[in-house]
Amino acid sequence: MNELRKIRSKKIPAVSEQTLYSGIRIRGFVLGNNFTLVEFAFSKVYNGGVMKQTIRNRIRTMLKAMSPDQVTVRSLAVARRVVQLDEFRSAGTVLLYLPIPGEVDVLPIAREAWRAGKKVLAPTACDQCRAMRAILCCPVNEEMFHPHHGLRQPNRDLGELAIDQLDLIVVPAVAFDARCNRLGRGGGFYDRFLARPELRAKTVGVAFDEQIVPDVPVRENDRPVHVVVTDTRTYHAD
Repeated sequence: MNELRKIRSKKIPAVSEQTLYSGIRIRGFVLGNNFTLVEFAFSKVYNGGVMKQTIRNRIRTMLKAMSPDQVTVRSLAVARRVVQLDEFRSAGTVLLYLPIPGEVDVLPIAREAWRAGKKVLAPTACDQCRAMRAILCCPVNEEMFHPHHGLRQPNRDLGELAIDQLDLIVVPAVAFDARCNRLGRGGGFYDRFLARPELRAKTVGVAFDEQIVPDVPVRENDRPVHVVVTDTRTYHAD
């Protein structure tokens, strides 16, 4: 608490949005006008939380400006690039997310996966442990992958697959950077899921071009996805 009082007593200088982006990777210390080097014990709140919310707000504003037709056309462009990836072609099981408005529509990816004989799954969250599970889906339920349906859960009648049997996971985000670091919506579901030690699947993040930012705030235990695909570009983590 003494460290908190010390830091609160110091005035943190105003920074521009570009500085917020470029300074995002500062860890442990902050430089200021009134002091040379101050231990920043609460970087998660300032450097992490505030910057993450700044990025989220900016991206959400841009996504809201997109028309439904633009989302459809650009989602199809993303899908065309995803299905050309070696990671997709070699996968026998593909976990897709259930998009909400503003996210890339993954229904074209689901259709191509079914056409190629792959197993398609959708995530659901366990109410008790908040852990994600992978539920099998079939083409008759394809509309659940369309973002106009809002929040929903897959039908569990077809059963589920252990996550060590997943080959490819298509991952949503509010933003990515060129190193494939991911900024989610803040619930932590995908962060916990992707950190599970038994997971062996390749991970592909999908987004629109506007969702690529110079730097995503990361913590030591955050993991980038293997690939990020937008409507015009593909980024690889390695």
